[in-house]
Amino acid sequence: MGKDLYVGYTLKKHANYFILPSYTFGKACDNAYADMARHVLHIIKKTDKDKRKLRDIAEYLFKKQLLNIKFDSQSAFDEGHTDTCRALIKIYKRNKCFDKNRQPSLTYGHAQKWLNMLFKYLYVYEYSDEFKDFFKDKTELIKYLHVPIDEKILEEADEVFGLEKPLCGWSQMNKKTYIGFQQTLKDKITANLNPPYGEEDGKIPFYWELMVWSKPKN
Repeated sequence: MGKDLYVGYTLKKHANYFILPSYTFGKACDNAYADMARHVLHIIKKTDKDKRKLRDIAEYLFKKQLLNIKFDSQSAFDEGHTDTCRALIKIYKRNKCFDKNRQPSLTYGHAQKWLNMLFKYLYVYEYSDEFKDFFKDKTELIKYLHVPIDEKILEEADEVFGLEKPLCGWSQMNKKTYIGFQQTLKDKITANLNPPYGEEDGKIPFYWELMVWSKPKN
């Protein structure tokens, strides 16, 4: 698999198949939301305007957190990741977002995917706003990033590593289930003697996920 982007783009390994025109942070948030919410986020008694307002509040949270979070160790990143997911859940709870069973609409499973997909989009796209050089001075960040947990990743983890799926779907994961699965998956990836495409980068969870998504469909 080719590693470099075309002329005019920052060299970002394993991201060449994501080339698109210049992005903005807001668009990245919306795309990450769409990936998270499609078919699994159910909010009753809220208009499209209400939902848009919530997404705007979440975007403000993400921007504030990502510009201030510390990336100098795995534990610091994990703590910031957890704080951001909790704050996102609180936003939706505070605004009385429930599903048809009167349960809180936004779970930890939703929050982790929204945040993790946002990191992914910040990496693979080029930006015209204050996130233009987000990864430039954060060379260590790649190895700290989490894998966005969703159905495809659960299936891949089961097929490749024999890692059983949690008893609940990814969108219904709580913090304990998510952190446990994320850590076990990371351990499997980093110890893998047969990484994707035979590349050592495939032992880094974030790159592993990019490689998984680049695999041709059968």
